[in-house]
Amino acid sequence: MKKWILAIFLLLASCDQHLPDRDNYLEFAGREARGIPIYRLKKPDGWTAIVPIDREINDTTKPICELLMIDVAGQIRITIHNFPAENQEERIPPQSQLGRWKKQFKEIDHLSEKSAPQSFSGYYGVIFEASGMMKGKEMFMMAWALQMANEHFLAISTLMNAEPENNSLRQLRSDITIKAVGPKNLLEKYRDEIMQIARSFEMIQAIPYL
Repeated sequence: MKKWILAIFLLLASCDQHLPDRDNYLEFAGREARGIPIYRLKKPDGWTAIVPIDREINDTTKPICELLMIDVAGQIRITIHNFPAENQEERIPPQSQLGRWKKQFKEIDHLSEKSAPQSFSGYYGVIFEASGMMKGKEMFMMAWALQMANEHFLAISTLMNAEPENNSLRQLRSDITIKAVGPKNLLEKYRDEIMQIARSFEMIQAIPYL
């Protein structure tokens, strides 16, 4: 029975592999050494991707992927983190991330703060935007805090019962953050591309409903 569940999962995953412009997509793994890619996003031309080869599984302070835009006016850095959870209770509510991001500013312009609900690629959460002083410079932040929909979390949990040694499945259940930081004028200039990058983020494998 366990073999059949895994086979169905892999079959459904393979059906989601075709992309008309696959060359524009960047694929990367979660927090596992020598991990196979489980996520992808669309990388516009001009952005540099940094994908670590080796990852420290338990160190969620380190990104699983970075994107850089280097402009004559400065630099934008996008960092992507995932946060594996052992159960539903360990998951971090998206709103809780906002308080952590606010503390990253030494001074924050409260009038610039805004947030809005988000839902895409099987995730739901919130986008947060604010400007203020960070490391001695005036910076702007656009950040997404995302959770997998409960039905997807439970479907993957069922598969994990069949393959408990498969760490990739544990990685797939993770909460996600995507954060862009840079000078305000640059984030305004590249806002459309940043939105495209964030909203193109998705799991490579299709998650079956069991």
